[in-house]
Amino acid sequence: MSGERTMTTYGNRRERIQYLLGRYGIHVLGRVLDVGCSEAPMREHCPGGYCGIDQSGNPDVIVDLEEGRLPFEDRAFDTVVCTDVLEHIDRLHALFDEMVRVCRGRLIISLPNCWGGFRTAILLGRGELKQYGLPMGPPEDRHRWFFNYEQAERFIRGQAARHQLTVRVCEPYYGADGPVARVARFCYPGGTMRRHNVFSRALWAVLERGTNGR
Repeated sequence: MSGERTMTTYGNRRERIQYLLGRYGIHVLGRVLDVGCSEAPMREHCPGGYCGIDQSGNPDVIVDLEEGRLPFEDRAFDTVVCTDVLEHIDRLHALFDEMVRVCRGRLIISLPNCWGGFRTAILLGRGELKQYGLPMGPPEDRHRWFFNYEQAERFIRGQAARHQLTVRVCEPYYGADGPVARVARFCYPGGTMRRHNVFSRALWAVLERGTNGR
């Protein structure tokens, strides 16, 4: 695994992958499955092997992520990556089960905190709620789920327990340590989960299979 540069914040898919490699690259080992890869910006950073799957973009294998079983054998990949994808999937629980099935090492997952993303628009009483709202025509893409950081963490830890995975990382992403982070610390000095719910942008998690093979 290699990265171009260490990112402390990100604003698009390529930057998000650079952030992943900079912060969690130590967990990216061996053959990698990139779920919902889009244009596959991670491909060039995986010398141990890479397979990107998606319905469009530049995947190695075209897969409808709503269709159920992934077209791979059990534990076919050392690392499974799924960044800001599950919230787009109606059957996200089934997809999560499939990611666990095809993983023999670690899963790296990010989920957005929808509350934090819409905080300003709601407080100001104007603005668009990206990936939601009511467009004039059928949208090409949208979020199927609306949840906060606390619910995202509960989901990750609950799924880890159900699949007997070890939680190596489960933490909020705030972006750059600018005015928002300072306001968060000032407004919620003792309310960590409330701070995460209101101000964090995403949750990042690294889950690992046990050495006993479970």
